[in-house]
Amino acid sequence: MKTLIKSSCFKLLVATGLVVTSSCAAKLARESRVKEDVAPLDPAAADLPISRFEKLLTSIENYLRSSTGDEATRANIEALAGGGIRNDLFKIQNLADLYKKRYPQFETIRSGSKALEDAVGGLRAAKEKLDFAIGQNAEADKIQRLRDLVESEANSVVGLMRSQSWNLGVAANKIKQFRDLVTSTQWDQPGPDRQYLFGALCGLLMDIDNKSWNMFDLNAENGLHNLKKAIRWHRLEMSLLTGDVLSSENNNCQNNQVLTEFNQFVTDQHIEASICAKDQYLPALMNLRNNKVCQLSACYLTRYDEAYTLLSAIKDEAEGLEAIGREISHDRLQQADDMYQALKRDQVFRMTSYELKSCLNKVN
Repeated sequence: MKTLIKSSCFKLLVATGLVVTSSCAAKLARESRVKEDVAPLDPAAADLPISRFEKLLTSIENYLRSSTGDEATRANIEALAGGGIRNDLFKIQNLADLYKKRYPQFETIRSGSKALEDAVGGLRAAKEKLDFAIGQNAEADKIQRLRDLVESEANSVVGLMRSQSWNLGVAANKIKQFRDLVTSTQWDQPGPDRQYLFGALCGLLMDIDNKSWNMFDLNAENGLHNLKKAIRWHRLEMSLLTGDVLSSENNNCQNNQVLTEFNQFVTDQHIEASICAKDQYLPALMNLRNNKVCQLSACYLTRYDEAYTLLSAIKDEAEGLEAIGREISHDRLQQADDMYQALKRDQVFRMTSYELKSCLNKVN
């Protein structure tokens, strides 16, 4: 199934409820709560898409209520930037983006949640740059400039929440608008819904695999920052989402059964690896526990964890140095490139895509 969806692999987590049983890096573990004993979804649960959105809307609403109450002000807005609301805003905007090809009206949810996420992200980034500059004993004028930036970004968030009805004290606030839109949608039944999602996700991972990423350019369209965003889905809080996809027990990518079969298939057929996503290869990838749950290899998911941790650290370091007039070292960027080349060598994105394709072939 060809997809036109162009966004981060984070949609994989949001849309399917990925639950990973492998261990995560310490930073990720602090931000995620992984469940190993999640029951499979009931395929008769017709309200599944509504549930996906409702969990996120409720969580965002709770963050707003605990941080800003009925109305955001300059006095309380920094509490919002310090919380985890951006994780849920990332999730819901990408979930809406994934569904909007099938339901164009969800562009409203995507654009609205992205506007708040961008504003909160701008404030958080300004605060982090200020903290970094203070920690580096930067010049007083540079620290003052960053203090002014924090003030400007904080006022921007307050203004956006007022102008776009994010304040909960407003009767027709954004959460209510989104909730009404989701509950009024005529959703597909669970089988076609999963088929749509798995097909889109399979193509999405192949898009990432086919792209040539440049780790020595932080902000290019194919640069380090955008690759980090492309694998963001695995580091977000998975305990909010349950069911469709579980990780397997396999934690050794080098000896992965699927990779072994894949390479043998290519050798036996004397063909290019790029065509192996075709249906002729699917029988070797039928790794479902049952017709309710799809398995992805934990070894690949662990690699996403490790890559995200490294890319995040390098990006944060580079932005902090830039704010005080310095540059990140070439050796540090080389670490990112070494990691990326290893992902390509081991076909991590491609093999996860094939595992999803095998699940698509079994969806009822």
